[in-house]
Amino acid sequence: MKKILLVFLLLGLFSGWIKKPNEKEEAEIYYNRGKAKYFSNDFKGSILDYNKAIESDPKFIGAYFLRVLVKVI
Repeated sequence: MKKILLVFLLLGLFSGWIKKPNEKEEAEIYYNRGKAKYFSNDFKGSILDYNKAIESDPKFIGAYFLRVLVKVI
């Protein structure tokens, strides 16, 4: 029982060390997913991912640009 408790305690301590993506990294992830969905002809999905990229980083011009291109097509 003590070993199990120790394992959970250590997992809890080390879970804080896992790096979460910052806003720019998260925006790039959604941007790249949007491009992949665009090339898979999933235009609605790509627009949703570009929207999420813009929410993560409102200054991400590339996401705005590609979102407009997808909407025009």
